[in-house]
Amino acid sequence: MLVKEVMTPHVVSIAPEESAALAARLLARHGLGALPVCSAEGILRGMVTDRDIVLRCIAAEEDPAQVPVRDIMTRNCATVSPG
Repeated sequence: MLVKEVMTPHVVSIAPEESAALAARLLARHGLGALPVCSAEGILRGMVTDRDIVLRCIAAEEDPAQVPVRDIMTRNCATVSPG
């Protein structure tokens, strides 16, 4: 089986400069646990998860509306090609 056979065709992503609050709303709205963080050119910069928001923002007593996703995302993600 190839990765492209199980890939989601419509990916919801977020830009690094967007807020953790927006990331949380997108996760809730789409029933997701993680979002790819992509540059304007569509290059993967990291991933942000609901756990990242809770541990790196909420538990750290930061304001999710003021914390950019780039500050709490996981970097250096492993990737594979569709083929």
